[in-house]
Amino acid sequence: MDSIEGSYSFTGYIYNNESVCAEEITFRSHSPLFSDWDDSGKYKVLLVGVGGELLFEENFSPSPVSIEDEFSHNSEVSYSYSYSISIPYDGNARSITVSDTTTGDFLCEYEIVPNKYSVQFLNEPEGLLSEGQILEWSASGAMDGNSLQYALEYSHNAGEPGSWQNIPLNDSSATQYAVDLDVVPGSFTSSAFRVIASDGASHAIDTTENELYVPIRKPQVIKFLSNPSFLRAGVGGDMAVQLRGVDGELTSVDNILWHSDRDGIVGRGDSYDGSNLSVGMHEIKIDIQMGDGQVFEEKITEVQVISVGPVVEVKLGDGEMLGLECNELEIDVRFPHAEMDEVLYSMGVNDQYPTNTITGPDQLPIKYAITKTVRLNLIAIDKAGLKDVYDETLQPLGCE
Repeated sequence: MDSIEGSYSFTGYIYNNESVCAEEITFRSHSPLFSDWDDSGKYKVLLVGVGGELLFEENFSPSPVSIEDEFSHNSEVSYSYSYSISIPYDGNARSITVSDTTTGDFLCEYEIVPNKYSVQFLNEPEGLLSEGQILEWSASGAMDGNSLQYALEYSHNAGEPGSWQNIPLNDSSATQYAVDLDVVPGSFTSSAFRVIASDGASHAIDTTENELYVPIRKPQVIKFLSNPSFLRAGVGGDMAVQLRGVDGELTSVDNILWHSDRDGIVGRGDSYDGSNLSVGMHEIKIDIQMGDGQVFEEKITEVQVISVGPVVEVKLGDGEMLGLECNELEIDVRFPHAEMDEVLYSMGVNDQYPTNTITGPDQLPIKYAITKTVRLNLIAIDKAGLKDVYDETLQPLGCE
């Protein structure tokens, strides 16, 4: 018997300790189970097999509801409760019961009687599956007047256990499906579909047998960018990607190539630091090379690579360190990639900041001996227009 992942779902009411049972139970493929079980609950649900064996049991506490008593017209009837339950599907089940654990009474019982009906694909697909291709199926045989609902499932590796996943249908009574390749995951191996027809309690299954392949689609690219707008030449910044399949799971590929429209191939792998990019504007893309030879392209970002600007260095001596005298302040500026334009600085006490201008590297470094707390404000500008700003309060070290 084919293994099916699903559940029986049903609802009911308990009124004056008598259960009003649901008219039918529903089979749901890949649906979540009822999770609010209560070990100390007064009521119990049991799933019993063909030979009387117990397949499943759990205690639960139903939810109180307000039901108007037709005789007393009292809308606050405290002993009225509702329950909505889903339990694991089992093809060997023959009955579901709801019982009162304090009295042992059975309040509700659903008999599961197999129907003698079958379902089959009318146009079993073969070869490479295409977008919009129609899968169609039909059920036949005695159904005891019960209406059927259908669930369509897909396996990316020819029906191996645990590989089946639900393919949503717009209408559970529909007997055909137009393939959506954004929903059906691709596969390097033979795939399979199966259709499950159910009247709520019993089921019939048909599984495709032909060799069937679904095209590998472009995985979802998740981007991680430390600075998406600009990088400094020779320094760069972190760029990384994660690839996820249609099922949301992380996936791996044979190779990822990083491209710049200015510099060509600049990196490989799932991360790239951009430190080798030339100065200027770049459009960064990746080529995703799949195991079957398919290559997908994805734009990552547009980034401006700029030269490294001026670097301000401030040192305060303690009489022993840095080759400086005690409380001697040294101010220097480096210009790594462009010539110096000017340095504007002020250093004052009591918020008085006379401004000084330096226009040549021969005027650096600047040295001062400070005896009071001062505030240094400095702007260094190179001929590329890049700046570095320093604005700090400095205190003498008080060294001997």
